Amino acid sequence: MTISSLALLVLIALAITAPLPPNDKDYTVMFSTPRGQLVTNFASGTLQNMRVDVSQMGQLYEQLFYNSATQVGYLIITLVGQTSCKKDTTTKGAPFLAEWQNATYIGESESSNGVLCNVWEVLTKTDIPDKKRLYANVKTNVPVEVYSNNVLENRIESFNVGPIDPKVFNLPVPEDQCK
Repeated sequence: MTISSLALLVLIALAITAPLPPNDKDYTVMFSTPRGQLVTNFASGTLQNMRVDVSQMGQLYEQLFYNSATQVGYLIITLVGQTSCKKDTTTKGAPFLAEWQNATYIGESESSNGVLCNVWEVLTKTDIPDKKRLYANVKTNVPVEVYSNNVLENRIESFNVGPIDPKVFNLPVPEDQCK
């Protein structure tokens, strides 16, 4: 057997045994960023809706709502008591786990807080290339951390799977206020 044949067999074996990244249909994930933001992502494949809340120092200041059936999103920003809403049909909402479904499994490693994790990597093809790595607990397959170009981007604070109340996806302002 040649070295290239052996290498091919090893790659095939890894592909067969590689775990899959988390892919829950309905979930809520809360994570913190190094900039002190707390981000909550509500994703419902069942309802085809997504919502992202961004807060800092206990103040909610940005929300993104997106419906994949209608392909319409809304960005709501609240600063100093003033709220603005923008309707957006160009941005495609992306639930937290969506970008990981085509990621490459690269093996096991410890997270920054010592949890043994499976690690997946995805490369974005934008003007500025971005290599992201998702760390998910080996035992539970729950996301733990996300790195972007080897820098901690998100630390997962909570991850809950299950149906989401449809009211979560109601806009907090009248839709006609969104231009």
